[in-house]
Amino acid sequence: MWVVYVLLWSAGVAFLVIFGAKLLGTSVPSIIDNTLGGPLHYFNNTGEKIIDFTSTWSSGKRESIDFVDLDLSAFTNVSTKVNDFLTDARHVLSAYIAWVPIVSYCVGGMGVGLMLLVVVSAYCRCCVPHMPYCLSCVYWIFGIVCALLAVVGTVLAYLAMIACGEVQLQYHRQPGMFQWYLVPYCEETFQFAKINQEVNDVEKTRSNEACKTLLKSCDNDPLMYPASVGSTSPLLCGNGITSADECPDLESMVSVIRATRVKAATAACPVANQSCTLLECAANCTQDTGRELAAEILQVAAYANNASIALSYARPLLDCNFVLDKLLGAMDDCNDLKTGTMMLGTGFFVGGLMFGLAIYIMFRGSCIWGSTSVTTTERMK
Repeated sequence: MWVVYVLLWSAGVAFLVIFGAKLLGTSVPSIIDNTLGGPLHYFNNTGEKIIDFTSTWSSGKRESIDFVDLDLSAFTNVSTKVNDFLTDARHVLSAYIAWVPIVSYCVGGMGVGLMLLVVVSAYCRCCVPHMPYCLSCVYWIFGIVCALLAVVGTVLAYLAMIACGEVQLQYHRQPGMFQWYLVPYCEETFQFAKINQEVNDVEKTRSNEACKTLLKSCDNDPLMYPASVGSTSPLLCGNGITSADECPDLESMVSVIRATRVKAATAACPVANQSCTLLECAANCTQDTGRELAAEILQVAAYANNASIALSYARPLLDCNFVLDKLLGAMDDCNDLKTGTMMLGTGFFVGGLMFGLAIYIMFRGSCIWGSTSVTTTERMK
């Protein structure tokens, strides 16, 4: 009966160790590669998009604008530091991870092989002097190795469970290692708030610039007069603005641009004796001067719109919690890591028990097999 137990345990040990090692050997590199190819790629692309939308492309190439001083070094610092850390970690871990399947397969295979010796010894009622004691010593050594590996596997499983649990705590913004240490470290080190202020300044500058350009050609009088008499502005200011400060952001600027109309008295609109919007004028005004003026104002407004788009890309990244969430998004294989370490720890623990049982069988068998062999010999005489 004990021999059957030891065979079943050896099969269980082989299964747990081999498949646990396989999961562990694939999940760790997968997590690192997913981080390098996912979140870091996202951060780099986002930084490029922000620069794209805060640059001018009038020449067909991306060129910086003199009054836009946008420093994206925080994005570069995050990407560089995380990339260097993960690259070094992958280089260091690859040497150890490569040995995990090899060692595990050897231990699992040797465990099954050594247990077969128990079956052979029991079947042949081995009575070779000192052989059970020699095998017991071998089993004792392997039992100690399995016990040590079981401790290591248990520690790794515990750490994997904590790590996966910390990921969920971070997603729910509950107290944990990320909220206690990494979020404050991120906020102190990378200073994302600086980028937020810079992008907001760009949006404000371009919105003011659009309204300032508009105010050069608009007033709040729907009529036009000869230059010697009064207003000569061809546009009617949207929302009745009188200062560029009334356009502090894109939303207010867009509202002003949409409400601005070309005066009917200019006779430049597509429909005679009727006013029209800047968009209508830029496309269909009958006078070149009117079309050029409308196009100039709309171009400056487009710059402000691009700055707002850049802000929409940048603003989520200005929150360290969002940055950590994106990085942790690469932990899809966290469950495989946890399962693999638990299987390894359990497999080596059962392996230790298996070798202990094998030692008991050999000691017990050395007494039974020897006396049985003597009795059989006497009967034959």
